[in-house]
Amino acid sequence: MNPLCVQTSTPPSENPVVQAILKHQHCGENHALALTRSDMIKLPEMRMKELIDELLFLDKAHEKFRSSSFSPVPEDAIPLVELLRGHSKLASNLPVQNVSCLAKPWPCLGRYSKCWPYADLVFTLEYFKIFDVFRRLSADEQRLLVRRNLAVCAHLTTAYFSYKMKSGATYHPDHTRVWAECVIEKYKWQFHVEAIQRIRALALDEQEYVLVKALIVADPTMDGLSDESRAMLDELRAIYAKPLFSVMCAKSGVQRVRQKKV
Repeated sequence: MNPLCVQTSTPPSENPVVQAILKHQHCGENHALALTRSDMIKLPEMRMKELIDELLFLDKAHEKFRSSSFSPVPEDAIPLVELLRGHSKLASNLPVQNVSCLAKPWPCLGRYSKCWPYADLVFTLEYFKIFDVFRRLSADEQRLLVRRNLAVCAHLTTAYFSYKMKSGATYHPDHTRVWAECVIEKYKWQFHVEAIQRIRALALDEQEYVLVKALIVADPTMDGLSDESRAMLDELRAIYAKPLFSVMCAKSGVQRVRQKKV
C-alpha cells in the first residue's frame, strides 16, 4: 500500500503515521540501524503497531471518501472493468459533502443524498484498489474477488460506522439513517440492525475492525486464482491474521477469543 496516494489535511512530510509507514517500507541495508537485544525483542510489536496504524490511516481515508461530494448512482452504468482501472480514488482531494441543507427525514421516509447501497460498493472498490496485492492480480482475478467479497466489506464498513455513531440501525455519513421500526423483512433486519448488534456484542474495537476489513480483501480461498496469486493472498492473510489474534488475546484472553465468532 502506498500511503502517499491518500490525501490528508496534513502534508505527508508532517504526518507522523505516513512517515512511519514510509520508513518501514523503504529502509534498506544502507539505512539499517544497529539493534540491541532489547530492540530485537520489541521489533515484532513495533511492526504490528505500524501495520495497524497503516490500516487505520487507510480506513480514515475510506471514511472521508464516503463523506465526500462524490455520489455515484446505478444510472451511471459504469462497467466493472472501467471501475477497476486506474489508481484508487481515495487519493482524490474531493470536498466534503454539505449536508446541512438536508431536511430531517420523517420515520420510514428517509431522504438520502446518495444511493447508499450502490455508492458504498463503489467507495469500497476504491479501498480494494489501495492494496498492492489486489493491483497485482489479473483482471479476471480482480473481478472474482470483487464479486465475492466487495459487498461483505462494504456491509462491514457501513455497520461499523453505524456502531461508532451509537446507532441501532444503519447510519450514513450524511446523517440519514434507516429506522429500525420500519425494517420488517428478515433479510433487511439482518443487514440494517443485526450486523450492528453483533459488532456491539463483540465490542469490536477499531484495531480489530481494520484488521478484519483487510482480511476480507486478502481472500485466497476462491476458485479461479493462479497458484502465484493464491500464494500472495495467503501470505497477506497471515500478515493480518497474526496481529488480529494478538490484539484480541490482549483484550479478552486466549480462551475467550477462541469462543468468539465474528
